[in-house]
Amino acid sequence: MTRRNQRLQRPACASRSAITSCSAASPRVSVRTGHVVGNVIQTMIAMAFVVGVALLLGFRPTAGPLDWIMAIGLLTMVTFALIWLAVALGMVTKSVETASNLPCP
Repeated sequence: MTRRNQRLQRPACASRSAITSCSAASPRVSVRTGHVVGNVIQTMIAMAFVVGVALLLGFRPTAGPLDWIMAIGLLTMVTFALIWLAVALGMVTKSVETASNLPCP
C-alpha cells in the first residue's frame, strides 16, 4: 500500500491529541452517544423491574400520575448526567487502570 493510500484510509482525527480538536467530525462521538443512550435505557428497564417487584410485594404508592412522571424524569436526568460524567472521566485518562481508580480519593 502506498503512502498516499494510507493517508486516505486513516481519518483526520486518528491521533490522540487531535481528538478534542475535531471531535464533532469523529465517528467516536456517535459511539459514545449510543453507549450513553443504551445505558439510560438499561437503567430505566432496571428501575421499572424494581418498581414492578415492589408492587408485587405489596407496595401501594400514594403518588399521582404527575408525581410518577416527575420522579421518572428526575431519575432519567440524573442517570443521563452520571453516565456522561463517567464518559468524560474515561476520556481524560490514558489507561483502563487510571480510569477505574480515578473516582477513588
